[in-house]
Amino acid sequence: MLLTFQGAHAADLVVKNAWVRLSPPVVNNSAAYMVVQNPSTENVKLIGVSCDAAASAGIHTMHMDGNRMVMHPENEVDIPAKGEAQFKPGGSHVMLMGLKHPLKEGEIVKIVFHLSNNESLTVSAPVRDMRMNHGHHGGMH
Repeated sequence: MLLTFQGAHAADLVVKNAWVRLSPPVVNNSAAYMVVQNPSTENVKLIGVSCDAAASAGIHTMHMDGNRMVMHPENEVDIPAKGEAQFKPGGSHVMLMGLKHPLKEGEIVKIVFHLSNNESLTVSAPVRDMRMNHGHHGGMH
């Protein structure tokens, strides 16, 4: 019996501009940002995320609730056919919780997205210190 999957595969996805925010040594959480593009003709769902540098990882989003910024977890993220999902400061992002060691600038962090078709997509993201050159992103998370 031959089973086939009708839809996009992890190999179809393209990840651009992946990076992880450098956290102060006393903070054991961080966030990762990137753009995940889906050039295929099938929709893809990200249903989970893991990272070996953290005790747990999850997809979170931020939005304004009155005068304050609120963060909450997302169970899944749709990446439409011929579309993309943006993970950026102040919006959806990958939350890395319980870092196993303090991250260092330039270190490469492996993040694994779990897809609804039981495939996975591994992303290599360098750690960046946002206090330099990109200070306008600081404080968003």
